[in-house]
Amino acid sequence: MKKIDDVTSRRSELQGKEIYIIRHAQGQHNVSPKYDFDPPLTPQGKKQVQGQRALAESLKVDLVVASPLRRTLQTAQGLFIDHP
Repeated sequence: MKKIDDVTSRRSELQGKEIYIIRHAQGQHNVSPKYDFDPPLTPQGKKQVQGQRALAESLKVDLVVASPLRRTLQTAQGLFIDHP
């Protein structure tokens, strides 16, 4: 894990970089009243991810950071697993 000093000492390398914040696709918790702390994506959520793959593939991405929750990992992997 990088320390903040590692990042700030390389500030010139980071200039001109863009940060994209992407929310996870629809999770089971979005459609079910039943509480589940770590629900998977719904079939609709998986379709949402597939619908955004072309856009994700067009982005110049050096690093993907995601929460360890299942829905966020499924979204990140679905968007960037084959990213160059």
